[in-house]
Amino acid sequence: MMGRSMRVPAGGTHRRSRAASGLVALLALLALLAGGVAEAAPGRGPAAAAGGRGAPAQADQPQGGPPVTVMTRNLYLGAELGPLFAAADQQQLVAAASQVWANVLASDFPARATVLAEEVARERPLLLGLQEVSRFTAVGAAGTIDIDFLALFLDALADRGLHYEVASVSPAFEGTLPAIDPTLGFVQATLFDRDVILARADVPPAQLTVLREDHGLFDAGLTLPLPGAGPGATLRIDRGWQYVDVRVRNREFRFVNTHFEAFDPGEVVRVQQARELLAGPLATDLPVVVVGDVNSDAVTGGLAYRVLTGTGGLTDAWSVARPGEPGLTCCLPGDLRGDTSTLRSRIDLVLVGDGVRVREAERVGLDPALRTPSGLWPSDHAGVVARVQITAR
Repeated sequence: MMGRSMRVPAGGTHRRSRAASGLVALLALLALLAGGVAEAAPGRGPAAAAGGRGAPAQADQPQGGPPVTVMTRNLYLGAELGPLFAAADQQQLVAAASQVWANVLASDFPARATVLAEEVARERPLLLGLQEVSRFTAVGAAGTIDIDFLALFLDALADRGLHYEVASVSPAFEGTLPAIDPTLGFVQATLFDRDVILARADVPPAQLTVLREDHGLFDAGLTLPLPGAGPGATLRIDRGWQYVDVRVRNREFRFVNTHFEAFDPGEVVRVQQARELLAGPLATDLPVVVVGDVNSDAVTGGLAYRVLTGTGGLTDAWSVARPGEPGLTCCLPGDLRGDTSTLRSRIDLVLVGDGVRVREAERVGLDPALRTPSGLWPSDHAGVVARVQITAR
């Protein structure tokens, strides 16, 4: 396992942390990445003015505070993970892990990072929530491969004159598994996953100041059977959140990024995670803007989505800015080729609480002309960009 340390801004705390190690941990990590708490209404302080359940956000009113552009982007770890579940023993597991590793290499994140950076260059979000910000390493006798999504993405941004800094990062999993690399042969392959908030570093403090940050893991998590790791083997999977409290032109708000459970057909875990988000990071008097991959379909009214927008009182920016448009974001083919006909759901969201007015919303990452030179989509998800105003004082 990698002994890598990561710097986070002062004031951050880990609510809970679990560092997975060994064969079982990496399996669950790969498997889950593809894809009774009191319910508290967020952003309902005395300064609440617009945008929440009691005062619906409006897309057609120019009055309000400073405009803010925010973005959510799932970077996609780069592989379909079904073979890991199908493995019946350790030999099959190593073969499956080797195939996953080969697919990660074929997904070519260095090339995808340049396309993702071009999206940011066009939109210039002040704050950006990222999911599946993976780091892969393969260490063998013949050499080492290191694919750090965060470093590659920040470098691609800097190459375009865009200066962003890590405002909050939530490490989730880390684990190592033997695999076969096409060029190095036998390797120890390590996967380390994170979700990250980036903030623009090229604007004066009057336009953006990060006041504080926090991050943590949900108490609710999924326990999965791992047949390839032995009879009766199971592992609990954690998901998390991050937030930053910021001041933009003398108005403060909380920006939250999250990633809910993917493999949860009945949405039992996702609903619990949504409630925890409302009772924890969103239990503030500040106006809130929430971004992330919630894995609960807004089009069909997924259960976790309804907790956030119903009991939680959050307003869906897409529904305000583009009423009646489905705005599908998931998912493109796992090999990142083909067309957009595989999109089936809208799970990548920008949500706002009271004191925030929605102005615009759009998707990015679905233009066939904006792919890598080899024809790869930048991710298996579309991103969502929203322009909002902080109306609460």
